[in-house]
Amino acid sequence: MHTKAGKFVVRKQSPPYKVGDVIWVYTYLGEGYYRVWRAGEMVTQEISVMPNHGNPDDWGYYQRLPESHWWIRLRKENGLKGWTNAPKRFSGTHSCG
Repeated sequence: MHTKAGKFVVRKQSPPYKVGDVIWVYTYLGEGYYRVWRAGEMVTQEISVMPNHGNPDDWGYYQRLPESHWWIRLRKENGLKGWTNAPKRFSGTHSCG
């Protein structure tokens, strides 16, 4: 997966975050949890904030949403390997491998 980080800005103190902190949001894990960059490391963080509904009561808001795109690895019979983000152009692709 290729991901461009989203930018989440804290507007109400929510430990360990302070007002004005920026959380770089990467991969959605489900149930409101994301992989985020915090204090120099990737951690799991719950961010139960609707991305497009800027509710002033929320502890923060998305200044930019994360973007994710799936890529697949291809291997030819001769052993040549490569990557593509257009899997529908190839036959025999699947999620395992």
